[in-house]
Amino acid sequence: MKEGMVMEEKHPYQAYYGHMLPALKNKKEELQLLGFDAVKEEDIWQCLIKKKWKKPIEDIHIYEIMDDILSLAPGTFMTFTTIEAYKGPSLLDGNSLEELAELFRD
Repeated sequence: MKEGMVMEEKHPYQAYYGHMLPALKNKKEELQLLGFDAVKEEDIWQCLIKKKWKKPIEDIHIYEIMDDILSLAPGTFMTFTTIEAYKGPSLLDGNSLEELAELFRD
């Protein structure tokens, strides 16, 4: 592991990911019909892990995970992706003012 990297703890539901791909694909297609053209199955999964499944249920059934995927509201996904975008790296992260000035020169 590289210095400074923090290893993320594996979510307990990650073992179900492969089994949930058909449901995730279905939700992806639904979201694409609503204008979320670039959505991927992993985006939906991350939304659920970070929002719905913050506190995993120890003895959850596979049908409950599938229901969470299929019942994910488009508004919830939109809010999640918007907040994640704001959390992303800033334009100034890792760039000096000189580098930014270079971008705007003729």
